[in-house]
Amino acid sequence: MINNILTEKTKQEYVDSNRDLLEEQAKSFYTSIVMGVNPEAKLNFTFQTSKSS
Repeated sequence: MINNILTEKTKQEYVDSNRDLLEEQAKSFYTSIVMGVNPEAKLNFTFQTSKSS
């Protein structure tokens, strides 16, 4: 439903305005998965911005 309401521009504006929060959520999510498999793993996150940003 949300994809039918929001345009690509609106979606990108949402991501841009919430980038910090979204990156922290992604780090937390993937860290919990990896640490569940290997608690000694060292993670390094690199986030790419879209070409339109």
